[in-house]
Amino acid sequence: MLSTLTVPLVVALATGWAAAWWVVVALLPVLCSYVAILVRARRQMAEREIDVAFFGPAGRVAYGLEEVFSGAGEHGPLERMAAGGAGSFR
Repeated sequence: MLSTLTVPLVVALATGWAAAWWVVVALLPVLCSYVAILVRARRQMAEREIDVAFFGPAGRVAYGLEEVFSGAGEHGPLERMAAGGAGSFR
């Protein structure tokens, strides 16, 4: 990804060719969107992993990271885990 942007940038800087500058300008939003999609996908994967870790595969997956750690909602499963109990979580 970085080389896709670097090659036109080096060409634009070395030659001053206007078309190379437009390629750089056109690629910037595409690369920024790609990075944003990657960050969002990784965050969703992490939230799913935390949900499975705290509530099990069939547990309450509607909660996000904010609700799990903010103290909102029911703390039954978390309290049982803190106490060392591994029983069913409903």
